[in-house]
Amino acid sequence: MSEEQAGMNPQPEDTWSLLEAHYKNGRPLVGRIVELIGEHLIVDINGIQGTIEHATLGITWRVADLTVDEQQLPEETLVYRRLEALRGQEILVRVLAVDRDLHILALSQQIVSNANDVPEQYPLRQQLIERLRLRQQLLEHLRPGDICTAKVTSIYGHHIRVDVNGVEGIVLPQHITMQQRLVDPWKVVQPGQTIKVMILEKDNDHLTLSLTYAQRCDAVLSRLAPGATCQASISALADEGIYVDLDGALALVPVDQIVSGYITHPADLYHRGQKVTVQIQEITADKRVTASLLKAD
Repeated sequence: MSEEQAGMNPQPEDTWSLLEAHYKNGRPLVGRIVELIGEHLIVDINGIQGTIEHATLGITWRVADLTVDEQQLPEETLVYRRLEALRGQEILVRVLAVDRDLHILALSQQIVSNANDVPEQYPLRQQLIERLRLRQQLLEHLRPGDICTAKVTSIYGHHIRVDVNGVEGIVLPQHITMQQRLVDPWKVVQPGQTIKVMILEKDNDHLTLSLTYAQRCDAVLSRLAPGATCQASISALADEGIYVDLDGALALVPVDQIVSGYITHPADLYHRGQKVTVQIQEITADKRVTASLLKAD
């Protein structure tokens, strides 16, 4: 156990100091789920209770797959039913706001991406560290434009949350169906279902995904060949270059073709949504497309 959370019965003042320290350094700590009041999840940290707002679906629906009967339940009923199984469980949280004088403690559920940030006293520490190792290996291999198998973990509003081998992702509303108007995601997929998605963008914590691009990619690539010129728009900027949207597939323009000298990152020259003209250079067997930049508006 770390020194900062040592002691069987820490005093309130010590806990407030601990919370203030974690607020400053941004590192997670362990809390215990107490109850759900309205849209607030109450979490206890060494006798001091804080709240997590609008996080109950993310917490409860990832614990276990939904049964067929549960898929028919109203969201509120489902949340309260699942919470009973979560009461008393420990989760990792991050301190968003802390004021000991007003007794305010605002928290968020922490998605840890660095093994060094996992507290020593977290009961599932070793399992989480191993998942993080595998997750990092996967993230290093994946890039925008790749098509992956994902499992639907929850649906809220017009968004779909999925799990890609331990990496959390979200399917944007406009990428759920090919119809022009927004469609209820429950009419397209169900929690627990396995689907194919295309990566639009990735960062250390999650993936931004498209269901429709995964469905259209083969048709788009069948119309392309090295040497073809395409009108596109920039969909993502990364260390390795810019990714351009070919309306169903993504192509990478390598960074060494678009920056030079003191400019080292594409974001210094380009922006998302910018219109560009590119020429296709290569389409690999695993559907990765490389292009060169001809013109940027």
